[in-house]
Amino acid sequence: SYIRAALNAGIHVFCEKPISHCVEEVDELYQLAEQKGLFLLCGFQRRYDPNFGKLKSVLDGGKVGKLLKIRSTSRDNPLNISIEYLRVSGGIIADTASHDIDMLRYVTGEDPETVYAVGNAFCPSVASIPDHDQLDMLFTFPSGVIGSIDISRNAAYGYDQRMEILTYEGSVVVENQKPTTVTVASKQGYLAEPPCFSFPQRYTEAYKAEVYHFVDLLNGIEKIPRLSHKDVRNMTIILRAAQQSLKEKKIVKIEYPRENKKSNHNTNTKSKL
Repeated sequence: SYIRAALNAGIHVFCEKPISHCVEEVDELYQLAEQKGLFLLCGFQRRYDPNFGKLKSVLDGGKVGKLLKIRSTSRDNPLNISIEYLRVSGGIIADTASHDIDMLRYVTGEDPETVYAVGNAFCPSVASIPDHDQLDMLFTFPSGVIGSIDISRNAAYGYDQRMEILTYEGSVVVENQKPTTVTVASKQGYLAEPPCFSFPQRYTEAYKAEVYHFVDLLNGIEKIPRLSHKDVRNMTIILRAAQQSLKEKKIVKIEYPRENKKSNHNTNTKSKL
């Protein structure tokens, strides 16, 4: 309702994900923005992170050959996340795994064809929502690439954000960021700092770049939002299929609007989305 009200008032909108959990409402809002001549930018901050950007540029540059597999790991810290927040978060897939799914789409340049999700809730209060605090997901892509996502609400050692791609000629890995690179060596061994505490610390530069991109759109410096209507619509479709898979405990074939299929089914590692 806030997005619709802003657009109707003639205001450009930059909104954290999700725009909506409903595909029809996503379409409605983007169509309204187009009618009003306004920008509607959905925030998936990892697209602006220099580490993931470097991984994609290495892959797109052909330096490591054809992509075979991609794996994303996201494990949350701190552990005492608010149950009140989790009740309104939309569930672990929409709240947390959506970022990883967006990165799989971004890096591969494809939309997945199938999804299989399994999860569990070890925390009784999370189970009572009902929701999950542990989740694994497996995706297949039109090019044959296999994608996997490892999600957890419990990372006692710090905010765990990693990615690896396996290719014919090697691999590319994004490791965790730490507050400093200092390692202390003694007779007891080596002691290094844990990963960043949580997402505000890990993605400081990405959040800044995301805001700068929006400002550049408004000032005419950039013309095209980095996330399109199609990106957000297809993400909403994928999330819905993943939630169905988790609930029904089976592989789900992901169905996109017919006009999207031809442009998405490509074997090039460069993004065509």
